[in-house]
Amino acid sequence: MIVAMSEDSSSSGAEAANPPGSFNAHWFAIFNAVSFQIVMGAPIILYAKTLGASSTQLGIVAALGPLMMVMQLPSARFLGRYSYREFMLMGWSARTVLVFVIATIPLMHFIGDDTKLLLIIAGLFFFNLLRGIATTAGGPWMTAMIPEHGRGRFFAIDHMFGIVGALVALLVSAYIMQSKPGSVGYSLVFFISAITATCSLFFIKRMPDIHAKETLRKCATVVPWREMLRYAPFFRLLVFNLCFLVVTAGMGVFSLDFLRTKMGFDSAQVLWSGVFGIVGALAILPLCAPVIDRVGSKPIIRFSVAIFVVMVFGWFLLAAGVAPQSFTFVSSLNAIAGIAGAAYTLAMVRITMGTLPEMGRNHFSALNTVFTSLVAAAVPIFWGVMLDSLGTFERVTGGVTWMRFSIYFLIVTLLAIGVFFAVSILVESHRKKEGEALDVYRKGKGQ
Repeated sequence: MIVAMSEDSSSSGAEAANPPGSFNAHWFAIFNAVSFQIVMGAPIILYAKTLGASSTQLGIVAALGPLMMVMQLPSARFLGRYSYREFMLMGWSARTVLVFVIATIPLMHFIGDDTKLLLIIAGLFFFNLLRGIATTAGGPWMTAMIPEHGRGRFFAIDHMFGIVGALVALLVSAYIMQSKPGSVGYSLVFFISAITATCSLFFIKRMPDIHAKETLRKCATVVPWREMLRYAPFFRLLVFNLCFLVVTAGMGVFSLDFLRTKMGFDSAQVLWSGVFGIVGALAILPLCAPVIDRVGSKPIIRFSVAIFVVMVFGWFLLAAGVAPQSFTFVSSLNAIAGIAGAAYTLAMVRITMGTLPEMGRNHFSALNTVFTSLVAAAVPIFWGVMLDSLGTFERVTGGVTWMRFSIYFLIVTLLAIGVFFAVSILVESHRKKEGEALDVYRKGKGQ
């Protein structure tokens, strides 16, 4: 299996062109995924729900991650003062301290649930603020480190390690919540997140640093944002990302909300069913990895969106009372979601890295992140407000139950169908347009 590869074995074949030590990025991915899956995934959402969080508040929690990614825009100008590794290490270290703080909140029995919820949201705000700043270096660092011809395989392995980390997080969290439900269980889970975040710092230190001094110096000057948006391959990629996020942002949060409030799943059941999503992702990645560099990203993206349509429609049937409300059916939907998400992420990372030109890469990456993050932050809040506004509304027509969750899933299904047809706007062939991107960037900077 791919995950069983050692660092020594990574130096053979296609990996030989990668710099020594680059395999540490995969080990970082697995520890970081364990931590992140807990502190920004299902466990933190479930804990917020036990504190009485409304759909709108859950939407805010889900929005904090993407919202704080906008910090990449002002942070990009400071990259020239540090190496990629130094910049990322500072932010990752600071955010790890906050995870330890969050882990103590469930044990604060001397304060009420409303105050705990407020502290959780505040902690997540600063956690994601630091993460948004630190990840300014992440994309450019990986792009500069890994040669273009091997990126498909490298990021398939990296994504595989991340998914294994997410699987470990869900399995451990589910086991703890089943044996120690309540505040003690949540605190233990969050402390595991803090410990694995600390371990991830070790592998950041072992990754090869990239010193692109001249590129970073140029990127710290005045940036031609408007001209960058006129670069057609980048603009089309941006538009598609925004359309996809309108559909997907919030799905994980509100499907979980549905399981808790309407189907009566406890925390352990929700986490166990989520494991099947990881299994689906692990099943599809070995199939995508060997072919994506050969067939390109667009076919994989189109396949992923089609699978996503099927998955969301399944949630509609479940909420509408048409499909059986069982653990088996929910687990099947999660497995489908894992397949769609893993294939889509791999293909989108590849096409994005190919589209961003070398000159101005830091700022192209930051601009893409800012636009997508703002939409990804706004969408779950919008859906949360809509769900709360529908309240207890419920009608039954022809055996179909119309209530706030079934209405939400149906709208998302229709939007996902539109996204499927929008895949055609993406530009797969990018390197021959590199000269065009350079001209756009230089013209905007007056060079």
